[in-house]
Amino acid sequence: MQAKKLTLQRLMKEEASLEREPIPNAIVTRKDLLNFHFCLHDLEGPYAGGYYHGLLELHQNYPFAAPKLIFYTPTGRFDVNLPVCTSFTNYHQ
Repeated sequence: MQAKKLTLQRLMKEEASLEREPIPNAIVTRKDLLNFHFCLHDLEGPYAGGYYHGLLELHQNYPFAAPKLIFYTPTGRFDVNLPVCTSFTNYHQ
């Protein structure tokens, strides 16, 4: 899958922003150009005490196409190893 020029520009801008202001309670690692593994930790409420590993897979037309989001750690809310069904993911185009 080859990313388009606009996608690359957007990703570079967002990555620079994340370096300046990291996401609280998240560790994000780039797997390749359009795929990012993340771990959410030190959360509050029903997710307190857990570590939640997932994958954010961006479409080559990002930001104009929704990303795929998958959790690999059980959360009690989303199915493991399956795309997450929310209004901001590719599950519902």
